[in-house]
Amino acid sequence: MAASDNLLVLAPWTAGYYFGEIISGITREAAATGHHVIVAQTLDAGQQTDPQVDAPDFSTRVAWDHVDGAIAVAAATQGAYLDELRRAGKAVVLASNDIVGFDAPVAMPDNDGGARAAVHHLLEHGHRRIGFVGNLTQPDMRERFSAYHDALVEAGLGPRPEDYFPSSNHVEDGGEESATAFLRQSERPTAVVVATDLNALGFMRTVIAAGLNVPRDVAVIGYDDIEAGAFSTPPLASVNQRFDTIGALAARLLLAQIRGEAPSADTHAPPSHVVPRASCGCRSLDDRAPGPAGSMGDDDAREVLRGRLESAMVTAANGACIRQSVATAVAAIFEVTEHLLHTAHEHTPERLVEALTPLAALVTRPEVLQVVDTAVNLYLQTVADHLPDEARTARAALAQVGAQASSVLWHMQTVSYLDRVDGLEAALIEEHEIGRALLRHGTADPRRLGWLAGSHVRTAVLALWRGDELVIEGVRDADGILGDLTGTVTTPEAFPPLTVVRSTDPSAREVVFVIAVRANNRDWGMLAVVDTINATSGREPFSHWAALLCAAFEQEALAATLRTSEERYGLLARAMNEGLWEWDGASGRFTLSERCVALLGIDPAVADPGEAWTARVHPDDTENIRAQFGRVARGELSLVEVEHRYRRAPDAEYRWMLARAMPVHHDGRAAPMLLGSITDIDDRKQLEETLRHNALYDAATGLPNRRMFLAELTRSVERWVVERTPFAVVFLDLDRFKVVNDSLGHQAGDLLLQEVAERLLGALRAHDTAARFGGDEFAVLLDDIGPDDVPTVVQRIQDALARPVEVDGHALWVTASMGVASSAIDYTSAEDVLRDADTAMYHAKSQEPGTLSFFDTAMHDDAVRHVHLQAAVQAALDLGQFVVHYQPIVDLVAGRVDRFEALVRWQHPERGLIGPDEFLPLMQETALIVRLGRWIIGEVCRQIAAWSAVHDGVVNVSVNVSDREFWHLGLVHHVLACLAANDLSADNLTLEITEGVIMRRPEIARHIMDEMHAAGLRLHIDDFGAGHSSLQTLHHYPVEALKIDRAFISGVTEGVQSLELVRAIIAMADALGLEVIAEGIETIDQLAVLRALGCGSGQGFLFDRAVTGDRAAVLLGGSFATDLDLTPDNLVVNSLWAPTSTSAGERQR
Repeated sequence: MAASDNLLVLAPWTAGYYFGEIISGITREAAATGHHVIVAQTLDAGQQTDPQVDAPDFSTRVAWDHVDGAIAVAAATQGAYLDELRRAGKAVVLASNDIVGFDAPVAMPDNDGGARAAVHHLLEHGHRRIGFVGNLTQPDMRERFSAYHDALVEAGLGPRPEDYFPSSNHVEDGGEESATAFLRQSERPTAVVVATDLNALGFMRTVIAAGLNVPRDVAVIGYDDIEAGAFSTPPLASVNQRFDTIGALAARLLLAQIRGEAPSADTHAPPSHVVPRASCGCRSLDDRAPGPAGSMGDDDAREVLRGRLESAMVTAANGACIRQSVATAVAAIFEVTEHLLHTAHEHTPERLVEALTPLAALVTRPEVLQVVDTAVNLYLQTVADHLPDEARTARAALAQVGAQASSVLWHMQTVSYLDRVDGLEAALIEEHEIGRALLRHGTADPRRLGWLAGSHVRTAVLALWRGDELVIEGVRDADGILGDLTGTVTTPEAFPPLTVVRSTDPSAREVVFVIAVRANNRDWGMLAVVDTINATSGREPFSHWAALLCAAFEQEALAATLRTSEERYGLLARAMNEGLWEWDGASGRFTLSERCVALLGIDPAVADPGEAWTARVHPDDTENIRAQFGRVARGELSLVEVEHRYRRAPDAEYRWMLARAMPVHHDGRAAPMLLGSITDIDDRKQLEETLRHNALYDAATGLPNRRMFLAELTRSVERWVVERTPFAVVFLDLDRFKVVNDSLGHQAGDLLLQEVAERLLGALRAHDTAARFGGDEFAVLLDDIGPDDVPTVVQRIQDALARPVEVDGHALWVTASMGVASSAIDYTSAEDVLRDADTAMYHAKSQEPGTLSFFDTAMHDDAVRHVHLQAAVQAALDLGQFVVHYQPIVDLVAGRVDRFEALVRWQHPERGLIGPDEFLPLMQETALIVRLGRWIIGEVCRQIAAWSAVHDGVVNVSVNVSDREFWHLGLVHHVLACLAANDLSADNLTLEITEGVIMRRPEIARHIMDEMHAAGLRLHIDDFGAGHSSLQTLHHYPVEALKIDRAFISGVTEGVQSLELVRAIIAMADALGLEVIAEGIETIDQLAVLRALGCGSGQGFLFDRAVTGDRAAVLLGGSFATDLDLTPDNLVVNSLWAPTSTSAGERQR
């Protein structure tokens, strides 16, 4: 790996909505150009992310030997460091900060445009006196203030000096200080622009506590659009700026420098915009729609919907093609609406899922789905209001579509939140366990990184200073890819090792984080960790770990000093606030410090303090504490820590204590002296118990959560495997629970969940387990129960839930859709049981909410069959079982055949020839379709070469290009290589591409198609009419022919609509100079109509099915007519079977 393959990012912190997003944008651009990213935290370990506004004095040359350029994010470091970096030959770019005296390209937020937009928004609300809150230490904040000032001047409103309310920092307590100053004024602004959302949240909390109403008394707009603002009370209006675009811009500027280009040392900024919410006076993002609901036509309503969705998604999507995804969703929603209005048939919820899932996939912040829901329902309401008064049925149907859309989006949002909660829960538990492992270092050396063994981190390296040398002391290498690094001498410039950098996958947002193990002016070394970027939480776990390492090393140093210095012994006692004791093995004398006496509650004058201590230890712990101290005294251990229960008085409660002991050997004395400490850890133990409980139980209902339920289910599965003890799992989903939350509030929803939990427990046996998985999902484990008894218990559950629930004076009727999976299927995995119970529940819900479905053998067989088919298709590809057949494309005027369409078949060794419907959908879900497509192109070129050897004319074969294959890199190169390998020219091959592929990314598709056309390849649009494009649109692409979808051809003799549509397509294509090929011609009548309409070419079972290469060779150059008149009497159909005998399945390719 060359140095130019790596980029360095310098940042004060490395996670959260701001730094995490900027680093994500940098990494995305780096991945696109094959670069890896090293992120160096410039603040010392453990420093809090709050009032720090000045750049730290960072001087470590992290990874300088490995990189060709660096990006300094915000106040990451001072100009002197960057000057030195540049003198070392490295390119430098600044992101979100402008350093005075340092000339470099800068990627900045749109502070000017965002602040102006905030002022203009408040002016639109009628405010004429607008204040500003913020800390102006950083350039970003000064730019925002200047733009606010200029916007007021331009509006003819002179800014007042007293309307600026300074804050001491950028976080909430700074906003609280500004609010206090604001409240002291007798005449105050009616609105404020706040420099950061955290300042704004503190400001709002304080003015509301003082009795003011936001926005009636003072409207507030923040800046940064953080997640907490969307859920504040009231929701905080904010200026949104895509921090990831700032990072991406900085990366592009840096890469341009590295390539030798010279981007200007100016400020470059992506645009910002206001996200209206209640704090500014807007009820929601969508209240600002132009005009009354009924004043817009269909096109206007769709345009408003598109604008609303794009406005929402710009705050949520991360590096995706927002406009195209929104356009696709809008088109799909319009299709659902139009279908309903014209046919009065509702679409199924699955169609809405298809329309909304692509948008949901782009969302990184679940709350954005609320805005999407509002936008969709407002669109449907607009359509409904535009209908005539008598269209009551259509209005009701549109309302039902809106309800279905809300249900789909709510489910997506719930899943997203549950995933986030599960992730945070696991992270907290992991952080707690690592903290315990690091601070209880008597049993393992923290330098060896053994404390990472149970974490999600798979790659990490710790280098520590030994005098003037930096030595790698610890390696975490779960994948065995780093080699033997322990003991290697390195330098800051060469750290982290290149093998660590190589192990990252930037396309998966993986980088190397480097944190200085430095605190209290003591530099211990550096920690490097490979992980994905955290852009959703402000937690800085690696910085916390480094701080814990510092604490562990400092404690080691103090303990070592304790052995030789009484003065430091006293300092340690004062510093740690622990009771200290010492035992002299020669005299048996036990000495306690004053703090130790106070902690133990022992009379200092007692004859044997040690015996008095152990006498009050819990009987179950006495033997262990004596045994462990004995091992230290015998020299078996150098340090021991013993947790035990202790009570200060006979009538007192036991409290948890931690006793430490270490030996101090003196020259000439066989018996050691023990030094130790005693600490009251009862609060910590209670916290650990609370964390353990929270990790296993649901806070709202007190039921076990998913983690604990899985553990119980795992034990039941193991008992089934070993002892054949039967079990069953019932998966429940409350029906219409969202209606309760939306109508009565979340508090009522929680009360309903608690009542459901109590009823579940009342309906179960003592040894059964009920759990809540989150949202409205529950699960029940029925242990040691036969299949015949399961319906009885399920009926008890249904009966218990059927009774009305009284909540806040409302009688609520609860039903639940249930799915059951039992040991009747021979499970070996708890996750498989849950999966099948969940599948059965959704089957019940889809049939009729409130019903029950058992996961049966048929469902299981379907799942297994899918898995087996996937394996069989992979094997078929490996074993060369696929074959290409060729369907003739006929000149409808002359009847001549000189070209074919290549269609793939599976020559199964047992089942014979299998059509594509059975295996292509599965292959299109994976990368196998790309591999199959590449093979087909090679096989077709080989066959064309064989035909050309015996045929004089030019032979052309059309090959279908799948969606995945079209977008896969190297397609054109592969096609040309196959043609060259078989001594063929580009006019021997035609590539068929569907409308849907092109319309997914029109601009990029045109670039790819231009490249194909320039190479001489023919391009046809397949299945024309089945997508959402138009001839006018496709005219801009280098295509030569349209293939009319078989669905239209089948109707040309059956109705006027299809006939006129085909006539229009042929006429317009002819006007644009495009050939038309009709697909699926099956009758002579269809052929006659097409010839009369002027269609030049066609294919279908009327002529022949797709045949082998040998059979195609016979047809090549021949004719399907006895003369040039293709009349019913003269047509010769050389099909291998009669068209009338074909099934619907055989007509598919």
